[in-house]
Amino acid sequence: MTVYVSERVVNIKELEDYISGAFAAVLGIQNELQNESPNLQSLKSFSDSAAEKLQKAHTFEFCVERRKTI
Repeated sequence: MTVYVSERVVNIKELEDYISGAFAAVLGIQNELQNESPNLQSLKSFSDSAAEKLQKAHTFEFCVERRKTI
């Protein structure tokens, strides 16, 4: 009898959301820097957001589900 083992990352969407959020924040920084006089408060806010999302992605713990089928 053959037993098949499959695994999947249950919470991968959470990691994708962190990465997407950081990407959006970096785009916000780039967009703000295109302005003739960039708003430093906006830049700081975008920067803080990117740093927070990247820190969460860096410390992310995968939740792996394992299934055995016959």
